[in-house]
Amino acid sequence: MIRRRGPACGLVTAGALLLVLSGCAREPVHRSTLTSKVGERVVNATIDGSASISSQDDKADVHFSGRTLTVEKERVVLDGKELSKIPAAAVKVEIEVQRGSLSVRADGTVVVPPTAVR
Repeated sequence: MIRRRGPACGLVTAGALLLVLSGCAREPVHRSTLTSKVGERVVNATIDGSASISSQDDKADVHFSGRTLTVEKERVVLDGKELSKIPAAAVKVEIEVQRGSLSVRADGTVVVPPTAVR
C-alpha cells in the first residue's frame, strides 16, 4: 500500500529548513570608508562599524571601536604603541579593520599583517 502525504507535509518540511538556514545567516555589517590627505600621502581606511578620520600636520588619526590608529610620517601607532615603521616616501597608506582584524599596507606592501584588535 502506498501512502500519500498531503501538501501540508511539504510546507512543514520547507518551513523547518528555512528556520535552520536563517540561523546561519549573518547580519549585514556597516562599513566605514574614509580618506584623508596628509601632505602628498593619501590615507584610506575601510573599517567595520562606525569610524572617523582626521589629519593634522603630518599625521592622520583613524578612530574606531574606542581605538585610535595614527599614521605618522614614518610609523603606524595604535593607542600610543608603535605597530610598524613605514617608508617616509609612501604616498598611499591603506588601513582595513574587518571582523576584528587590523591590517595596514604602504604603497601596496603589507606593513602590519592581520592583527586582532578586539
